[in-house]
Amino acid sequence: MTKSDFFSALAENNRELLLKVPMSDIHNHSTKGCSRSWLAEQLNMVLPEPPEKFDGLSGMQEWFTKVFKVCKFD
Repeated sequence: MTKSDFFSALAENNRELLLKVPMSDIHNHSTKGCSRSWLAEQLNMVLPEPPEKFDGLSGMQEWFTKVFKVCKFD
């Protein structure tokens, strides 16, 4: 799978193609593994600043879920 295939799979919410990506690639290149500025550029949108301090991991995940509703797998 190429980098382009990976980006296309994300943009198209193509679960089957994403499942073909080695887990380390998904972890390293997902929305939690890149800079906000790069992601904003890729998504062509303004992303809000995170809070100065999260309320633990659950607080971080709650903020992340509210802000990044890009890929949905039903």
